[in-house]
Amino acid sequence: MAALVWNHGTTAESVKKSVQAELRKHGQADNVRWNGNAFTASVGFGVVLSVAGRITDEAIILDECSGAMAGFALDKTREVLNRLFPAGKT
Repeated sequence: MAALVWNHGTTAESVKKSVQAELRKHGQADNVRWNGNAFTASVGFGVVLSVAGRITDEAIILDECSGAMAGFALDKTREVLNRLFPAGKT
């Protein structure tokens, strides 16, 4: 089961550009690795935070969010996604 599914109401390409811009704005762009529309990020060898997900034409899906900061990261992710894509969480 996914850690988070967020409907965005636009295209995967548009979402990816918006997410990448938000990551740059907060100095985190270099911490995220992209493979097409799939992404991963890790802090502290995954002990602090490990995230993996993907962007589809319907939603942003966090397949994994684990580590000591997972709860905090999910809360912040929801805040940002709510601002960028108010279509909302499923």
